[in-house]
Amino acid sequence: MKTERPILFTPENVRKILDGTKTQTRRVLIPANVLPGIRLEREHERQAILNRCPFGQVGDHLWVKESWRVGAWDEEEGAISVDYRADNFARREWLTIPDDDDGEKFNTLWMDTCDELTAKWIEPDETGYHWKQGESPCKWRSGLFMPRWASRIILEIAAIRAERVRDISQLDAMEEGCEGPDHKANYALLWDSINAKRGYGWVTNCFVWVLTFKKV
Repeated sequence: MKTERPILFTPENVRKILDGTKTQTRRVLIPANVLPGIRLEREHERQAILNRCPFGQVGDHLWVKESWRVGAWDEEEGAISVDYRADNFARREWLTIPDDDDGEKFNTLWMDTCDELTAKWIEPDETGYHWKQGESPCKWRSGLFMPRWASRIILEIAAIRAERVRDISQLDAMEEGCEGPDHKANYALLWDSINAKRGYGWVTNCFVWVLTFKKV
């Protein structure tokens, strides 16, 4: 059985994964979190840490965490459908919430959702709340806290390496989903929009994990 780990993506990058234009991702690599004292400038030491990648190994699976909300629910069956902020798509099949899912059980989620609707002065009729598919008035929830059962995308790791973020090639920037004419410059802007506020801007040229993946 393949190992599964979560990985967070922005709505923009989720759209690129879905349309097949994004097959790589780069994540900050903090050497001290992998092996204290390691010097990643040395090629043999970079190779030595690959088996410590927190996202897994080649062949392992990553389940995508993304911004989501309750699209609809069935109180009798204890199930919900999910909207995704990347495309406002509502899953047609009903999802059953596992009883052991980190406290996000159906009743808790259902009560929270009812509170959201009440706060917006949305009143149910005799048969409950109603809205068109993909037009849920429920609040968007951060992908950071998406539970496994709500995820719709599975990625398989095809390759892993470690390098400095500014070593990215034009071709790799294309694999990151960036458009031309200067793919690398556009990737630098994308990187800063996500990581600069965390202290890992493009100018720092920090080390990164480079994950190449395919959508399962």
